[in-house]
Amino acid sequence: MKIAIFADSYGDAKLLRHYPNCEKFYINVVGLAWTELLSQEFDVTNFSMSGTGVYYSYKLFCENHAKFDKIIFIPSQSGRFTISLPDTKTDFHCVSSFIESIEDLISSSPPHQFQNKQTYSAARDYIIHILDLKKEQVFNDLMIEDIKKTRPDTIIIPAFQSPRTGSSPVLSYISILELEHWNVTVQYLRSLNLTEVRKCHLSIENNHMVFEKVKDVLNGISPTVDISKYSFRVPTHPWQNYFMNLGLPRNI
Repeated sequence: MKIAIFADSYGDAKLLRHYPNCEKFYINVVGLAWTELLSQEFDVTNFSMSGTGVYYSYKLFCENHAKFDKIIFIPSQSGRFTISLPDTKTDFHCVSSFIESIEDLISSSPPHQFQNKQTYSAARDYIIHILDLKKEQVFNDLMIEDIKKTRPDTIIIPAFQSPRTGSSPVLSYISILELEHWNVTVQYLRSLNLTEVRKCHLSIENNHMVFEKVKDVLNGISPTVDISKYSFRVPTHPWQNYFMNLGLPRNI
């Protein structure tokens, strides 16, 4: 069975791929992501990319879904978009709820990358003055409906709550429960300038939980990946194993 995964950071097992010397450390400390565990038993191609929105994954889905027997799609939150940086000929994925990261890039852009700085500034201003999150959510919902129409067998696992998911628990709910278990807040972790190294924003135990639920659907044991408060598994390691000062840009 050939499986494709389309997601944001909740499916991206290589969050620190761009930072030298981090990968070996990353694997040794925080174990395998649910996507990597799945790859040990199935033929998996993972298209996930941290910071991306639904459109990024939807476009890749449209281009590639016919090559695969099964699709796993994790819709992200609304208000995410990708910008092209002229000076470096690279893309940057903007998360409207994390505008501080864009501010950091504006202030740290070197003088010879003036066009990049202008582009970051335009993205920041777009978020502040123009972005309509309700409209973006409508677009997201329409793309998800098209995915379900195109591939009714798609396994959809929401990452964030939205009007479409209602009050049903989603993957980010498990991430929050982990923080509550450790008695730490996002604000506190940010104040320490720490980098999150939880794979897919989940501890070892909850990556195994998601893997097992996805595997049950693929094997016909369960109809859907059902996430609830009863799904949560208590992490055995302290929060310091998953949030560290690595001297890297903020990602929390």
